Amino acid sequence: MRLLFLVMVGLLAACVSSVGAQPDSLNFGTHVFPIVNGKGQVLGTAFRICQPNVVLTATHVIEGGNFADLHVFVPSLGGRTSLTPTRIVKHPEADVAAMFFKEADTAELECFNLGVLSNDRPGFTKYPIGEDISSFGFPKLKNPTGPRMMKGHIQAHFQAEGESYGGYRYAAYELAFPAFGGMSGSPVLREQNRHTVIGVVTASTTYASLGDRMNTRADWAVGAALLPLTEWLEVLAKTPDALQ
Repeated sequence: MRLLFLVMVGLLAACVSSVGAQPDSLNFGTHVFPIVNGKGQVLGTAFRICQPNVVLTATHVIEGGNFADLHVFVPSLGGRTSLTPTRIVKHPEADVAAMFFKEADTAELECFNLGVLSNDRPGFTKYPIGEDISSFGFPKLKNPTGPRMMKGHIQAHFQAEGESYGGYRYAAYELAFPAFGGMSGSPVLREQNRHTVIGVVTASTTYASLGDRMNTRADWAVGAALLPLTEWLEVLAKTPDALQ
């Protein structure tokens, strides 16, 4: 099992190093990381935010996982290619979780700033429909493998809840690109400034055209909006032990 994990780490390292720098100086392996279990399987994607200093992902990615069996693969750290969280805090309703690591382990990692809407739009908790966005992560594809960048726009706002969304409940964006397995936990970034994160990829939604004999279907990614979670993140920054 250990050998399999090391082989998987080696393959991921090759994929990450082959991608190179992304526009606006974003880079897989320094900004966005795959979450891997002890068997070397990619579970999802994670990313670090600057304030609070935590790594975010989708809760369902690490649900039921043993801390010691979870690894965040970070090739940019040289010899220390993987980190194991010391603690995980899950949002009480949204499909979003914060992972804590030893401060020395995350000091070299790049981070994203949380998007903040201007004060002239009081009570507005989501970025508008039509906002250009991008996301990048580690989808579980047969061929070719490796990281992917997705680009699109926000095409709808809605409330994600119920069994279709794993029993979670949160304000969501419908995103104009597909969400493959492994993309869960990826950051939703403003295309205008890719160092600003406004959401976390959490799920996918499928529509079928009403009355369409061809049964046309469309699959879109779903992202949990981070603005409504601001208070949770602020408490997390000040008193992380208060949130379990």
